[in-house]
Amino acid sequence: MPPPPSPEAARAGRAVGAMFFSVFGGLWIALGLSGLVDHPPAWVWLLPALPALALLRQALAVYRRHRQARAAHEALPEAKRRARLFHWINGGQWVAIFVLGNALRWAGWAGWFLPMVIAVVGLHFLPLARLFRYRPHLLTGLALIALAILAPLATGRPDNAWGPLGTGLILWASAAWALSPWAADRSPAGAR
Repeated sequence: MPPPPSPEAARAGRAVGAMFFSVFGGLWIALGLSGLVDHPPAWVWLLPALPALALLRQALAVYRRHRQARAAHEALPEAKRRARLFHWINGGQWVAIFVLGNALRWAGWAGWFLPMVIAVVGLHFLPLARLFRYRPHLLTGLALIALAILAPLATGRPDNAWGPLGTGLILWASAAWALSPWAADRSPAGAR
């Protein structure tokens, strides 16, 4: 079994994930807000931008503080293998979204596109939880899958604003946890 990364490398890895979660969380929130309000005023877009930027700023600060430890860890063969697997899982997510999105459109179910995307994103977190030995990814994935199912059931329509809003909040909560002092030293894998 390969040696776990140092706590500093783990913190930098979590910060990289938090950067993505903060940006994508903000985009999902903006998408949800656009579904709630017709022709929203410009200031409405500041609502998701400010927390997204705050999380991104904190993630960048943590990453900068520990980037040398992460670079040293990434030079190890096991870390390179893990990075390759991560890219395959992430690429598979995008291929699945493309294929399933076209299948839904072809079948006349285009309204199910967003719940499908939320479910696929959630599913992609499940192997990442194992790959990085980071249980919070499992919780994030399961929460997104549940949201993809429950939001259409609760609202009676697949193209509702609550799915995107919930997705953004889940991603932001995941970013905040990854940056917290309680999460940094709990996982041996140290990435995303």
